[in-house]
Amino acid sequence: MKRKIALLLAVVMILSLVPMMSFAASDNRINSVPTVSDEHEFDLSKDAPLLRIEEKDSDWSDKKQIIRLKLENAEWLNEKDNANKNIASAAVIAEVYKKSSDISSVKIYRDSATTISVEFEAKLDEKGEVPKKREAVLTIPMVAEITDAGEAKVTIESVDSAVSTGTYVFAKSAEGKAIVTIDDSVTFGSGEKELKTIVIDETNSGAYNGDRTVTLKLNGNFDWKDLDLYNSIQFRGGYEKYEPETTPEGSSTKNMTYNFKDDTLEIKFKNLTDTKSGTKGTIYIERLVIKSNSDSKFGDVNVRVTGKDIDSTTLLVAKYKDYGVIVEADGDAKEIVAGRLESSKTDEAHELQKLIIKEDIKGSWLERTTKIEFPSWVKIREIEVEKSKNMDDPTSEFSYNKNRNEVEFTPKIKSGEKGELELIFHVSVEGDATGDITALVSGKALDEEQEVKLGKAVAPIEVKTEVKDVKIGVQSQELGKITLSENVAGAFMKDETVVVKLEDDFRWRNEPTVKVTEGKDDLRIDRVKVDKESLTFRVTRESDKPAVIEITDAKVDLYRTLPEGEFKVYVGGSALVQNFEELYDSKKDADEYDVSFKTEWVAEPVVAKVVTPAPGDVTKDSVSLTIGQIPAGGDAAPYVKNNRTYAPVSAVAQALGVSKSNVVWNAESRTVTVFGNKTVQMTIGSTTLLVNGTPVVMDAAPEITSSRTFLPIAWLAKALDVEYSWDAATQTVTFY
Repeated sequence: MKRKIALLLAVVMILSLVPMMSFAASDNRINSVPTVSDEHEFDLSKDAPLLRIEEKDSDWSDKKQIIRLKLENAEWLNEKDNANKNIASAAVIAEVYKKSSDISSVKIYRDSATTISVEFEAKLDEKGEVPKKREAVLTIPMVAEITDAGEAKVTIESVDSAVSTGTYVFAKSAEGKAIVTIDDSVTFGSGEKELKTIVIDETNSGAYNGDRTVTLKLNGNFDWKDLDLYNSIQFRGGYEKYEPETTPEGSSTKNMTYNFKDDTLEIKFKNLTDTKSGTKGTIYIERLVIKSNSDSKFGDVNVRVTGKDIDSTTLLVAKYKDYGVIVEADGDAKEIVAGRLESSKTDEAHELQKLIIKEDIKGSWLERTTKIEFPSWVKIREIEVEKSKNMDDPTSEFSYNKNRNEVEFTPKIKSGEKGELELIFHVSVEGDATGDITALVSGKALDEEQEVKLGKAVAPIEVKTEVKDVKIGVQSQELGKITLSENVAGAFMKDETVVVKLEDDFRWRNEPTVKVTEGKDDLRIDRVKVDKESLTFRVTRESDKPAVIEITDAKVDLYRTLPEGEFKVYVGGSALVQNFEELYDSKKDADEYDVSFKTEWVAEPVVAKVVTPAPGDVTKDSVSLTIGQIPAGGDAAPYVKNNRTYAPVSAVAQALGVSKSNVVWNAESRTVTVFGNKTVQMTIGSTTLLVNGTPVVMDAAPEITSSRTFLPIAWLAKALDVEYSWDAATQTVTFY
């Protein structure tokens, strides 16, 4: 008993030493964290970040909640003549109501430059009680001015509330007019290493315009590798129309010039200009490569970034390590076309750069498991052992995972020697994949994992579309131009088929014009065909340089069952995606294992936007039946009987987008069933209409006239789930 009491007291004493933390009664977050200058003022109507405080399990009850919001490196704005820059203004309160949900009252008081108090109440139900599953949201715009460089933070303090406390970053600021960042550092052991992308952001639109010079200097006896920077730099946002390779009139140099010299890279921008008003410009410096040498120092590799009006920054870009085992590529990454599957599994089209694994210190590579892993969208077709120095050939040791993107083996190295292994991987890449193909080398045989870039997956083609608005149920509508541009020569493979497929309930109305507009002397196509939603054509000769195919003059029919919204076109076929599982032939492709994927399409861009349903017209005493302005068949005329207008069920249903096969006549039961938005069944002579199995009593029964089933217009509209109107002047019924 004494032992139990002693244990209990010990637990109590331990808990008493732990800072108390209340259970969360809200989830809090900032919707965005922009990078701005250290004097920036956030405007309610333009760029103020939002603090969202989300209730959990109706914890805010029926009581008034009171919280304080305190700022760090910022002050709450209080401009009397500008409501958008006044945290306590009616405009801010109105925005709080607009952005919040289930909030019945809000008051904001500016207690000081850095503190506001917020009083609010959550809504109750009609009985004045707390809803059981209420999840109210309070949203506060951060109408504040940045006062210092660094992270601007807001701290939530609970004065009298069930709101969780916490501190949140809502902005990052710097002293300059541009800020330089990098996502992460890389690790390498010797030779060369490609860095992550370095990003230069304007703090405000137009702040970093004009002639600019940026200098990037390495530390620790590392050098830059000279490369074509025009292929490694991107201008986006406000800078997206900047042309670095253009030489302005009257100048002898391009807009952008650069110079690599040992550990220093200098980039000069001439007349850097924002072309989008109000949009900050961003410069992405990609694929920079650093080189080590015999004097390079192990440890952190930093880049010091300087320049006029730029926030001088030291970036950690790499870590240089003294690895016992070195993992490296034998050269630059090789391009692999996604979706390709040549008949030979060792074809050069599948070959990655050579992977080298070698001991730098004897005994570092242990006789334990070594694993080499590729991204999930890569499958290994074959591994060639190019070299195995001072060790056994591991081919017989290779063990693959089910997805074939990983291989394991145990190295057997001669005692007292340094082992070295050179491997060439031949891979299959998923049809829609793009990006770096990296090999992650790890396992119990190594001190730590290392990653190296061996290839780059490129899409065979780029697909661009001109998006058109189309209407539900309208036939023969114009489709915008579809452009298929090869990213590499020979992307469209000879003697294979290209498929351009529309979404369900779209149909090609005609055979569009399909022609090669660039590279027509190289790339040849024929056998253009359409079948329902699919357009196909055959490639008879491959291109020697990237070519372009355009699909124009296309018209489509739309069923009425389509919802409004965006619809895609799918581009694929055996000319582009040979490793799609339904096309894959293991015997033909000489693989003893499956290296196919479920991906059928290389691209799925939006091609059309369905806007509003089209009206359908049936004119009395005429065989003319239209949907919108387009004639839509029908071989039996509407007629009037007992002051009721009767129309043919099948013809009207088809005019409104229901396919002919979805209007079914059963002679034995004398029923007509329409499979549209709803399943509707009617029986000749019966006033009972079944809608999704539910009986609806009509005041008139369907009847057969001229071998066609007719029904009064009002009940036909109800059956087809559409509305209608009657125009006495034109004797026309319009379905909506």
